Amino acid sequence: MENSAGNLVTTQNGISDVLVDYYSDLFDPPSTRPEDDDLSAFLGPLTKDKQLSDRAKVELAAPLHANEFYHAIRKSSLNSAPGPNALPFEVLKLAPH
Repeated sequence: MENSAGNLVTTQNGISDVLVDYYSDLFDPPSTRPEDDDLSAFLGPLTKDKQLSDRAKVELAAPLHANEFYHAIRKSSLNSAPGPNALPFEVLKLAPH
C-alpha cells in the first residue's frame, strides 16, 4: 500500500495510518464554502417561481402531535435502518398507541 507521498508502506501501523489518513480526508468537510453566486446558479433552476403557499407555511410551522409520530411508526417498513436513537422500528411499533 502506498501513502499519500507515494511511498510503499508494509507495516501494520503504517497501513493503519494510511487508511486513517485516507478516510479522514474523504469525510472531512470541504475547506471552503461555496460562494452564494455558485449556489444561486446551481439552485436557481430548481427553485425558480416555486414558493410555499401561506397555508403550507402555517402547516409546516405547526407543532408536531404524538398521533403523527404513531402514524409514521405504524406505516414504516420493518426493513429500515434505525434512526439516531438506534431503536429499530420493530421496537418502536411495540409502543402503546
